[in-house]
Amino acid sequence: MFKRLFIGALVLVAIGLGFLVSFWWSGSPAGKTAEQPIPPRAAPESVKESPTLFPVSFDMVAIPKEDPFAGGHAHALVKLDDQALFIIRDEGGYPSTIERAQAVTDNLRQAIANLQRDPGAEFRVENRPEGPTIVQVMPNLMGEEKLPMVSIIEQDVTGYNRRSHRSVTATELATWWLNRLKDRVNLFVKGEAPRLTVADEDGRILADLYEQAKKVSPGGKVMSEALYSTLRSLPPEQRRRLSYEGVRTIPHHRENHEP
Repeated sequence: MFKRLFIGALVLVAIGLGFLVSFWWSGSPAGKTAEQPIPPRAAPESVKESPTLFPVSFDMVAIPKEDPFAGGHAHALVKLDDQALFIIRDEGGYPSTIERAQAVTDNLRQAIANLQRDPGAEFRVENRPEGPTIVQVMPNLMGEEKLPMVSIIEQDVTGYNRRSHRSVTATELATWWLNRLKDRVNLFVKGEAPRLTVADEDGRILADLYEQAKKVSPGGKVMSEALYSTLRSLPPEQRRRLSYEGVRTIPHHRENHEP
């Protein structure tokens, strides 16, 4: 009897010592498992919201050299929707004027697609061996090369000199084309007010078009439907001015500069 009590007491002491040793070990530095550092969670990349751009199309209209307007040289009219952008003359480095104009329209389509990827993309003129060239620069797309739109060649300048009945330089023509492009992209793609060609007759029509469309747009922000509805309601002579006549001759360069 005494022996069984003695053995039971030893078992209880052993169990108690076991708990004490376990508690001491878990609380000591040696008994702790090293914590694995939690890797910092990468901050989500800032997502740039693509601007809401109005749908537009680019096209070209061939003017054969037999046309009385052409004066023996093939021309092509490059358009944004029905708005005239440039009249190019001769083929330059392309097999034909039509192919050169088609290359310009392809470049313009790509430029609008680039605006969706980089809202900060902008147009500017650069001096290049082939002549002053309108290019698109995309500052927020690292590694992207500049996209050339169109180069102004000697034949283009000759055509504008003859139609304008005065002498203009390739740089003046490039600046005028650039401003026409910027204003029309701002209005017909971004829904923003034109500001660079408003001293020209067709530029004033664009400015009035913007103001009228703004009045009938909800919230005061120009909407595509309101813009084109207002455009369709313009008098025929203003429509002709925007779609063709305004691009034939270059206004005086002092009335056509970028502020």
